[in-house]
Amino acid sequence: MRAGRTLAKVGLFVAAIAFTGLFFINYCDFLYQCGCTFLWAGAAMECNIHNPHPPHCPWCVNTTAAGGALAFTVFAQAAVAFWPGPLNRMRALGVFVVSPAAAGAAGIAIGLATGYWTA
Repeated sequence: MRAGRTLAKVGLFVAAIAFTGLFFINYCDFLYQCGCTFLWAGAAMECNIHNPHPPHCPWCVNTTAAGGALAFTVFAQAAVAFWPGPLNRMRALGVFVVSPAAAGAAGIAIGLATGYWTA
């Protein structure tokens, strides 16, 4: 029984990572209004990093910052997915809700640290 619950949590976590990977670039545009869009619709082709003058999206210009935000987001999803207790609807919802919340928190911190909104 315990192994089955662990396997179910792993499956939930994998689905959550796929969700984050698919929509992470959309979080970028939501936070920074940079012009990025869905991966299948041009991704960063319209991002403000292609403009000659700032501001330039801190995630698109600095992949280390974006990677840190992604890692923070995935870590938060892992914490929700593998927290002790039963696998239920609230946990399943939480693992997906924490994706934009954690990415948003990391993105705001990165935007403030880089002065994005003051450029």
